[in-house]
Amino acid sequence: MMKKLFISLCLAILLTATIVLPSVHAEERNLENLPICTIDGFMTPGPETFKELEDGSSCIVKAVRSEDSENYLPTDDTTGFTLSTLTITDSFKGDLKAGDTVPFIETYYIDTPSSGERRLHCYFGHRPILPGHEYILFIGPSNVFYDENKPWSGTYSTSYFGLSQYAVPSGEEGSADASIPSRFVPNSELYREFYPAVLKKYNT
Repeated sequence: MMKKLFISLCLAILLTATIVLPSVHAEERNLENLPICTIDGFMTPGPETFKELEDGSSCIVKAVRSEDSENYLPTDDTTGFTLSTLTITDSFKGDLKAGDTVPFIETYYIDTPSSGERRLHCYFGHRPILPGHEYILFIGPSNVFYDENKPWSGTYSTSYFGLSQYAVPSGEEGSADASIPSRFVPNSELYREFYPAVLKKYNT
């Protein structure tokens, strides 16, 4: 009798774990609900014109970011970053083609301070690319592409902070994607200037 009770209790705990754990992971990926902390610092010069944005990007693609991602906190060797996967849906420049999947790093990470409230830390005006949305992206091999045996080995990244990702509209042509919260749209005058040109040329 006691043995049956013990087995039943173990099964109940296991079942509870299988129900609770996926919801915890889903919550971790729900970026929209996390407060954003911006980290500023030294930045390399960015493009001043739309042509410079194009010329400075080895790949211009449409792509969707994966739901799953890995969060890396800052260390003595690197800043914090997030590693996910891009699925290419269309390609306009570079060697990538529709159907390719590539590892992709973004300059943000998530931490949980002593207060217990999880936060997004975004470097240099970058805003996370939200999973499930199609973007026009200006990307290329990351600066550490050829490092060996590192989490970031062989990864791609955006060409310029805050100017390399443009959500493909889900509504009327030429309109912004209303399903993207405004705080996940880079706050840049150049970004707002480039957006119509990006959609006109690449939202085909």
